[in-house]
Amino acid sequence: AIDTITEELSHTLDVLVNASRITSILSGNYTPEITLVDLSSICAACGQNTEILVNPQHCLVETDPALIRFIFMNAISNAAKYGAKHQPILIDFSIEESLNRVSHD
Repeated sequence: AIDTITEELSHTLDVLVNASRITSILSGNYTPEITLVDLSSICAACGQNTEILVNPQHCLVETDPALIRFIFMNAISNAAKYGAKHQPILIDFSIEESLNRVSHD
């Protein structure tokens, strides 16, 4: 029972933090912190209760970890809700030679 309560409180806290972050982004008050991020690790952390297959095993990009985690949490949540039931979610990255950046002024 305590584990369930702890899990529910953790989920509620995550929802509140994400809502606050979204509000900051939409209002223009969020400043991204760009660092080197392993997308595979982010995906694995986002799908705690879901089997996720990530290819390649490591894909490093320069991005804001909080924003990319939010994007993957949303995508994985949608895949779990609307995808084939009882099937793993497959995330496949491709690496291109060109460097693309999204900037925020």
